Amino acid sequence: MKLALLPVAGAVFRHFHFPTCLLMIRLLWLAIASGIFLTPATATSFRKAMPHWPDTGGDDLNRRIGFRVVLDEVPADAVLRVATSGLYRATVDGKFLGHGPARAGHGHFRIDEWPIKPLSEGGPTVIGIEVGASVARSYYMVKQPPFLQAEVVSGGKVLATTRAFQAIDLHPAVVRKVPRYSYQRTFIEVFRPAPGWQAWRTKRKWDSGVLALKETPVVPLTARGVPYPEFKVIDSKVVAGGRFELLGKAPKRRYYGFHPSGFGDFPDAELEARPDHLMSSLKTTELKEETPDTAIEAGGFHLHDFGVNLSGFIGLRLRVEKPTRLLATFDELRSGPLKDVDPHRMQCVNAVQIDLSVGTHEIETFEPYTLRYLQLHALDAAVTVERSYLRELSHPHADRATFASSDPRFDAIFEAARETFRQNATDIYMDCPSRERAGWLCDSFFTGRVEADLTGASAVERNFLENYAQPETFPGLVPGMLPMCYPSDPYQGNYIPNWSLWFLLELEEYLARTGDRELIDLLRPKVDALLKFFAGYENSDGLLEKLDEWVFVEWSKANELVQDVNYPTNMLYAAALNAASRVYRNETWATKAASLREKINEQSFDGTFYRDHAKRLPDGSLEVRPERTEVCQYYAFFFDTTTPEARPELWKTLVDEFGPSRRESKAHPEIFPCNQLPGNVLRIEILSRYGEAARIHDEAIGYWLMMAETTGTLWEHDKPQASCNHGFASHAAVVLRRDILGLRQIDHRAKTVAFMIPEHPLERCRGSFPTADGDIVVEWTRGGGSKLSLPKGWKAVDVPVAAADER
Repeated sequence: MKLALLPVAGAVFRHFHFPTCLLMIRLLWLAIASGIFLTPATATSFRKAMPHWPDTGGDDLNRRIGFRVVLDEVPADAVLRVATSGLYRATVDGKFLGHGPARAGHGHFRIDEWPIKPLSEGGPTVIGIEVGASVARSYYMVKQPPFLQAEVVSGGKVLATTRAFQAIDLHPAVVRKVPRYSYQRTFIEVFRPAPGWQAWRTKRKWDSGVLALKETPVVPLTARGVPYPEFKVIDSKVVAGGRFELLGKAPKRRYYGFHPSGFGDFPDAELEARPDHLMSSLKTTELKEETPDTAIEAGGFHLHDFGVNLSGFIGLRLRVEKPTRLLATFDELRSGPLKDVDPHRMQCVNAVQIDLSVGTHEIETFEPYTLRYLQLHALDAAVTVERSYLRELSHPHADRATFASSDPRFDAIFEAARETFRQNATDIYMDCPSRERAGWLCDSFFTGRVEADLTGASAVERNFLENYAQPETFPGLVPGMLPMCYPSDPYQGNYIPNWSLWFLLELEEYLARTGDRELIDLLRPKVDALLKFFAGYENSDGLLEKLDEWVFVEWSKANELVQDVNYPTNMLYAAALNAASRVYRNETWATKAASLREKINEQSFDGTFYRDHAKRLPDGSLEVRPERTEVCQYYAFFFDTTTPEARPELWKTLVDEFGPSRRESKAHPEIFPCNQLPGNVLRIEILSRYGEAARIHDEAIGYWLMMAETTGTLWEHDKPQASCNHGFASHAAVVLRRDILGLRQIDHRAKTVAFMIPEHPLERCRGSFPTADGDIVVEWTRGGGSKLSLPKGWKAVDVPVAAADER
């Protein structure tokens, strides 16, 4: 694997100045030597290929291009290397090969490398690469000029380069001018398949609609850096059928017709199809819980169930005897009085439209979606569904950890956490694999812990953080600020100042997990600039005041109490300063953090609870307002503004009278309740820090069991009002490992574990967690002892007193 560093040097020296070259090579050597990469090192440069794109005159918004090349024969070691600014899907003789790329920061692009031979049937072979150029702003990808750079290599010999590929515009079979899927993502998909519309991927000769290619500017390239996804195919099961009607006029939805200048959208007058309006016009009139025939009659629908919430590419094989339209709507759960699919629940266009000519058609979406339930509507004539499946897009190593207990409810929560992680950590840490597919800070702090537990590595986290290091500046953002999610192009430079502070907390934990000092130091200039940015908002007390943009504490009442001085934000600020001071050995930041905590305690605590905010009055004085939220209390303990020793009465109140049971008890109605992110998570964390395992046993069931049973994944909110598959929520797996199994700490660098049978009602528990040296295995029976098996070179250490704190 280390030999793969040789081509890295060439790529680095071509694109960067000498000191950066040396730093990047040292960084790559450390990553491979320490086992961060779980797969063999991939290419970091092309031997001959240059980037190309068809000469479209720059009109590329949502353009889909098929690239193809025919090889007379495929050697056993032949690989396809691909880099692009958009998304791609690669095929060999029409068979699925792979999807990518792994995302990178502005102006940087990662190379994928796929072995071809396993799919080749011998003789002439067609390599196809379908590339989507969104060229639109989103939270999902970076808006950049389109290109494809590809080559086929065998034994050091280049068999084909981009220049040898034919390029075909896939419109009108893939309809181009369609609405956006959501504010955060780019475009929905509409298909109008004609006979032979996919033959460009299989035919040896092709001369229809070939576009001239032109070379595009050379771009900086880097290795993929993360394992290739798992693309397992899951077939659905038909569980119900029914009838629908189309309303005469589609109701207005706030997420339709979004046309901000420069964001990237087609005006209504130019749209070639409106699956959003069709979706909005649907009204289910009848639903029967039975398995209907394979044919869907006109005006009817079939409801398909995948058994669990999944993410990937929807696939259909359809047969029709008369031209018709099929509208596929989908969601993560069934809802409403008839328990059908509500495609509006997440405020996305959860629909794919297929306009079918007579014949049999096989269609697989190019974009990934998230769903458990798929509802197929025949609009004009009968449709026979010969197959319905989903090709997963997920992390390949999430199954390496195991958990089993005497209570199947905890087993279900662990599996839901695993499922949530594997769908939200394909190339970066995402908030959700559905509405946004965005790499959000804060969420990533918690997901980083999960990756280390479930896979024994931090490869995805390294890519996620490295993306922030790649560009010198972030287009559209005020100097010093970090993007709230990345890679992305948020509208009008919007940002969440709080989320950049979570970035500092994550850097400290990432360094502790990996020892990757090079990447930490590479990020130092951005950390210095960030803290300089915040210093500009400090008032005479040193507290942050009147922060601009979207000040985010939590999805609750707390987000309405953020001005002028927000105390939870300042608690986070103090913790971030402390983390940065430890990572970069800067005592000035630690001193500032201590002063902040003193002022917060002086101003915010009212003798019973911490208050959320203060307002600046016209006379210049600061008035602390009376509003108090549950999450503010959790911020205070989690960020070390206070401790149970310092505030014993508040601590006892929080432990005994708050938590999931408060919904029924209605205790302390004057304290605004918290939500999942991050309130419920922070509550569990401080309970763990101060030894409340029995309470965590009960509250884990209260918070997460309903989610696990409903969708098989864990949610953004404590109710199913938004994403039911949210990356941060996979942190439940860490909680079960630490507080239910009792494996309190796993230190991959020191090769130590801390284990103690926790005090809670479970009778037995067993778990295994991967490391680069083998699995850690723990099992115990209450009253019957325990067994701890460690890889060679590992040892057990005592559990830290009073704070088995992940920090």
